[in-house]
Order: sequence, then C-alpha cells, then structure tokens
Amino acid sequence: MIRAFVFGVWIAACGGSEGARDAAVARDADVDATHDASQVDASVEADAGGCACAAFERCEAGSCVCDDEVLCGTRGHAGFPMRDPSERAFVLEGADVVRDEVSGLRWMRVSASARPWDEARDFCAAATLGGRDDWRLPARVELASVLDAGRTPSFDAAFFDGAADYVWTASRPAGSEIAAFAIYFGQGETVSAGVAVGGGHVRCVAGAREPVAVGTVDGDHVRHGGLRWRRTVSEPVDFAAAAAFCEGLGERLPSLYEMHDLVDEAREAPAIDGVLFPETPTSRYWTSTIRDFGEILSWTVDFAIGASELVERSTAARARCVSE
Repeated sequence: MIRAFVFGVWIAACGGSEGARDAAVARDADVDATHDASQVDASVEADAGGCACAAFERCEAGSCVCDDEVLCGTRGHAGFPMRDPSERAFVLEGADVVRDEVSGLRWMRVSASARPWDEARDFCAAATLGGRDDWRLPARVELASVLDAGRTPSFDAAFFDGAADYVWTASRPAGSEIAAFAIYFGQGETVSAGVAVGGGHVRCVAGAREPVAVGTVDGDHVRHGGLRWRRTVSEPVDFAAAAAFCEGLGERLPSLYEMHDLVDEAREAPAIDGVLFPETPTSRYWTSTIRDFGEILSWTVDFAIGASELVERSTAARARCVSE
C-alpha cells in the first residue's frame, strides 16, 4: 500500500499486496539489458503541442511539459550531476530568478504561498518572471537538486528565499490519483502528500532538455548519471557496517542527492528500474548525507515509493554502493 503524507497525516493512496510486488520484481529479475533513449515504444508516446513525450524509463525530467500524468514532463532522471550543496553553482538573474549553472535550470527565487497541488501547477503555468513564460512545477528530482538536507531552511539562503516548509513537485507516486511528491525544506524529507491539501508551497522552474538514456549495464554495475552503481545490495545493516561494506568493494555510499536520481516514480515496491537493478528489495537504503542535531543522523531513501527519511545510525538499512 502506498501512503500519502497529508502535511501531518498519513492516508492510504492505493492498494497492492507484498506478494504482488515480489512477483513484479521477479518478472524483472531475469532481464539484463541496456536502455536506449532512441528506442521509444509508440504505444507510450503522446503528442503534447509538438512535444513527443515517452514513458519514464526513456525520459529526462523536465524534457517536455505534458498534461498526461505518466509522461516525462513530471517523471524522469536528472540528466545532470546531482551534486552536494558545496559543489553547486547558482547565479542571481535580477531579483526574481536563480540560474543553476550545473543543470541549466532557472528557479523562482522566492517560493510562493501554500495551496493545493492543482493550483500550484496552474500558478507556475501562468507565471511570468525574468522575461520568461515557460515556468512549470518542477519534477521531484529537479527540486531535489536544490535541496540542502544538512540545514534549516534546507536551501541556500544566499540565493533562495521563502518558507522552510513543504514544496510541491509535479511528480506523483506510481498508481496514485490522490498524492504527489513534496519536499520539506524545513529539514529535507521527500514525502508523498495528498494533492487536495493546501499545505504545499510553490517554487517554479523553467528550462527543458532532451530525453536521455537511463543507464547502461556494465557487468556488475550500471553506468548512470556519470556514476557506476553496483547492481546488488547489502543485507540490512547499521550505518557503520554499510559504509564499511562499500569501502571493502573500493566504493562508497551515495549522497542523498545522487540516490534521488535512481528513484523511478513510475514503479513501486521497488521504485527503481527492475531491468537495470533486478531483485532490488523494497527497503530503506543508506546515503552518506548527514544531519547534525548534536547527534549525527543519516538520510535514507525508501524504495517503496522513493520517499526519504532521517534515521539514527543504529537503524538497519541496506547499502547500494557507487563509484565514479
């Protein structure tokens, strides 16, 4: 069952047994292939004002803006490095716009007030800032690229302003008609939130890119996002054991931002490409990103739907290692 976080309350979003999920994982487990952005199944294409949008696994987030929920305007991988906050490059363009020199995206500098999800999408579609009229609600992975989950507010206050609160994304969990992803910029969590609730603020984005291949299988690894991701994972262990597991392989734990780029919102339990990463357990996965409250806590990503959570380091979670 997917749950939707309604800014303080969890509600059921859709059904689905663990057995059915395991069966779905098993169907993907014996497939070993390389994705190619040029191989688009015509049955999943749609015409949206001259913009051909393909299914999630062949799309880059924001590559085109489409109304259909399953298309790549709202789902997809980053197509640019998901860098740690210290490695980002923002530039102010006047009083209203921030340019990200890594992604090429333009961002609304000051987030708008809270409102329901449909109204947030309409607000961005009607926005005119910095001489542009191509503003839209960002995909989950795009909004995660400006998140700084190590502080409050969880954004770079030298460039951004607005409420340290929930901010809507255009992305929706698989199979849900009542929920969308939001990121909490008071701490850093990504949650699934009820779309009718008016608790999500709005930070619009402008800019589009061409669809890209998701990843390429390379033996025991997948090349994706400029990184080599190990296809297999550890058993559930505490943080220290997870870090040691990756170090023993000559690899490392991914950052929270890198891990966000593996999430496939078109799938659930696990919310990951089952061709590239077969037999992935639906579980929490450690990241290297921390939060210091006097006690060091670590961020995890739950691949049931792709939400993130801050946990104690004694918690049991899996490790998926990565290297450059």
